[in-house]
Amino acid sequence: MKGIPEEAVLALVLSTGLLAHTSDIYVTPSAWVVWTAVWLMSLSLAARADALAARLGLTSLFALQVFYIAWYFPDITNHEVVLFVLEISFLWDVSRSVHRTDAVDRLRRRLPVVIGAMYLWAGFHKLNPDFFFAPFSCMNAMWARLPLPPLPSFLLPGTAALVAGGEILLGALLLLNRARGPVLLLAFLFHSALLLADFGPFTIPLYAFLILLLPESVRRRWLETTAKRDVLFFALLSAAGLFIFEWWRTVPALPWRFVPVFTGSLPAFLSVVRCWRPAVPERPPGPTRLSAAVLGSLMFLWGFQPYIGLRTNGVFNMYSNLLTENDRGNHVLVPSSWARLFPYQHDLVRADFEIWPRSWELQRLNHKWVPRLELLKQIRKHRDKEGPLAGRLTGPLWEKGFLDSHDIAREPSLEKAGDRWLLPWLQFRATASNQCEW
Repeated sequence: MKGIPEEAVLALVLSTGLLAHTSDIYVTPSAWVVWTAVWLMSLSLAARADALAARLGLTSLFALQVFYIAWYFPDITNHEVVLFVLEISFLWDVSRSVHRTDAVDRLRRRLPVVIGAMYLWAGFHKLNPDFFFAPFSCMNAMWARLPLPPLPSFLLPGTAALVAGGEILLGALLLLNRARGPVLLLAFLFHSALLLADFGPFTIPLYAFLILLLPESVRRRWLETTAKRDVLFFALLSAAGLFIFEWWRTVPALPWRFVPVFTGSLPAFLSVVRCWRPAVPERPPGPTRLSAAVLGSLMFLWGFQPYIGLRTNGVFNMYSNLLTENDRGNHVLVPSSWARLFPYQHDLVRADFEIWPRSWELQRLNHKWVPRLELLKQIRKHRDKEGPLAGRLTGPLWEKGFLDSHDIAREPSLEKAGDRWLLPWLQFRATASNQCEW
């Protein structure tokens, strides 16, 4: 079988991840039309296996996704942060010379820094007693999404330690550029379990990055033999499952929507294993010192935000039980007083809407204490869709401790000077360590 350019493989796997993201968040018909068209373009690139067309297609995909992520900023998820950083660096390389063909190689060198930092933060944020010991631990919530019996309480601390420790170990090995084979195997198994726990929008892009991190000899052998068949099978089966779920959007179907994605990934996994056996041991090249310093600093500062009073969502704290607000921080290493550096996490209000909101962004804030900026941003963002939302606001802003409003989005006492400069940058979760969010 004719070989396939790795740009075509990346474009098709990443565009399949966009379909999963659409199924998970962007449920408007226009979004389905856009990302389905992108997926069909990527499918044709993989079928044609033309190197130049694949390179142009991957560049166009990255540019379009960067635009979409920037459009929705600051309300972006953890994997969108990773994608945005990597895709911006790729487009920067391409912009310096449209004729250069090493942009993917440069992206490959930067991957361990970005993905490694993400894993380190994901494990570090989980170092709190609620994740290890509380009945409402997000470890229990993750386990409950798998097709397995309930996790016994006596196994909770050990299982939580395996997850947090595994993420820290993965991050450290990637940053140190060591043990690439075990790292890739552990990452594939870990994210496949997350896939079966209904975390597809995060896992599918990671599959694409794992392909980039394969040793050169293994990757080339796979691309020249069975990669085209494997990736087409993965994309077609995954898309079929996602479209069927979209038509049959019911709660009983939810745990099964990513089973076709996992099944579709198995032929590629087995083919890579077969290609690995005769592989010659090799030390993968790392990024330049400047790239490592810039990307490492950026990822460190982004993940550190909760501990200094800035954003608490999309900072790699997925399912972590982390709490930093209102001097009630629960991390075992970081003092809660550090979160007083900026005041935004401690400016809390509670909204109790008279009717249940239609948008999930407001549903997750209803009847909960939340930073005032987040409530203000979300209720204004969705006012056209929701209409005037009436309810009770509770908090120290009001003399009586509460305020009843017929249109919370237009309540002047909810806004402070300088808010318009902060709203485009910050995003917060509700203030509760028992709230498990991706």
